[in-house]
Amino acid sequence: MRATKLFVLMAVAGLAAVACHSGGAKTSLGSIELAADRTTKAGTSRIAMTARVTGGGISSGPITETGTGVADYERNVASLQLTISGAGAGPQAIEFRIIDRILYEKPPAGSIPASKPWIKVDLSGLAGARGEGSSGPAAFTGNPAQTLQYLKGASNSVTDAGEDTIRGTKTKHYRLTVDLRKAADRMPEQQRETFLQPLNYFESTTLPMDVWVDDQGRVRRMSFSMKMKLGTQGTAKIEETVDLFDFGVPVMVSPPPPSEITDIGELTQLASPSPTG
Repeated sequence: MRATKLFVLMAVAGLAAVACHSGGAKTSLGSIELAADRTTKAGTSRIAMTARVTGGGISSGPITETGTGVADYERNVASLQLTISGAGAGPQAIEFRIIDRILYEKPPAGSIPASKPWIKVDLSGLAGARGEGSSGPAAFTGNPAQTLQYLKGASNSVTDAGEDTIRGTKTKHYRLTVDLRKAADRMPEQQRETFLQPLNYFESTTLPMDVWVDDQGRVRRMSFSMKMKLGTQGTAKIEETVDLFDFGVPVMVSPPPPSEITDIGELTQLASPSPTG
């Protein structure tokens, strides 16, 4: 179960990752913020990610993750398919779908007792959810369209780290620090409340990031490192890289069949002690 929770945590960070930037020489903070808007206006893209998790009570080596997916930044829709290995387990598959403010998670088969194949999480009302299904930090997934707004929490110190080619596209590389609370202050109220809920899991709400931007001002790659508190399991360190490419690709994401869905609230109730004992 401990490994499963970390599997979920990594996927959570994966969707959260679709959004940041980095940067020798100082560059304009405005250009970093503008990249978020230009990427959103691109409409859709494919996503590819890699990640590595250490700590969090896992003593048998790091957990590694690779995944691909698609996101529609205007309709608040995304899907991500992940393969996760490590912690003494072989490769396991997890799938996430986000449709507006609803997250659907399909964990490894049999990993969540009493659950149907899919777990449903309402991200707009997650305050403090800690069920055995999707962990509390799941709220941080939000949506790739929302995570692009994290760039508006960029610090005033943004530096230019040169140029790189990402998937055949020339990009400028920036390095910066993102203040997640600053980003929240610039979000609409409802979005801000959802975003702030999981920050208690973060060891720090300022994150160092590297971001690559193409000549059209769109985010092409983000790399970041963060630490998340897991209660009795200690602290997990997550290092992650996410690529955005094939802008304009058709995106079709549907909810799973109702018969295959368990609401996170049901799992939370099952995990709570009964009134009699």
